Amino acid sequence: LVSQNFYQNGCRKVLEAIDNSELSAKEIALKTGLEEKGCTAVLQLMREEGELIEKRKGIFRAVK
Repeated sequence: LVSQNFYQNGCRKVLEAIDNSELSAKEIALKTGLEEKGCTAVLQLMREEGELIEKRKGIFRAVK
């Protein structure tokens, strides 16, 4: 469970980090400065909202 503010800030950071690439949760966490658990929570919510796709287990890409 994450707060709305954390989620919104996390989304922005994640989308900037991913750009046009495919990255793992760990790589995204390193690029965004988010803790890995918090980053994973944001990624899962973004996937559920249709903002990201999980190309392979744990590898994410932004939906265009």
